[in-house]
Amino acid sequence: MRKLTGVSLIELVVFIVIISIVTVSLGASLIASMQNSVPVRKYTESTLIASSCMDWYVGQRDSLSFKQFNILHCANNLKIPDICKLNKEYKVSGSCKNLRLKNDPGYKQISINVKGPANASLTTIFGEY
Repeated sequence: MRKLTGVSLIELVVFIVIISIVTVSLGASLIASMQNSVPVRKYTESTLIASSCMDWYVGQRDSLSFKQFNILHCANNLKIPDICKLNKEYKVSGSCKNLRLKNDPGYKQISINVKGPANASLTTIFGEY
């Protein structure tokens, strides 16, 4: 007679237990990563708002002369356009400061700050050229 070889019941139970433990740990890590994705999405939204607003100012600088840009946008305080205020969850503010680089006063430092569920900040320098 031939001896039959196969998997015993104990080996099968041990295999099922090990697979169950691995599946539960992978499921828990997947749930944790999904919970952490909400702050990442909010941070991405705030950075996108700041970037869009900064792009608008760069476009204004490119289409206007430096003096016109200075008069329109930097005379008192940086005026925030309506396009930057579309998402009501976030408050957008900005500043425009005179900047001297190598004793040349022809520069402006533009800063955009976004506050809300997540915060973001961008700064750039415009030069008179």
